[in-house]
Amino acid sequence: MKTMFGFTLEASFSTFLLHEEIATIKNKKQILIFMFHV
Repeated sequence: MKTMFGFTLEASFSTFLLHEEIATIKNKKQILIFMFHV
């Protein structure tokens, strides 16, 4: 049971990290686009 919970926790955490990474990449792209337009 503990290992199952640990695995679920790890999976959700890695998913969260992935979403954070994607959001950061999107923000960087927006910043670059903004810089090029100015």
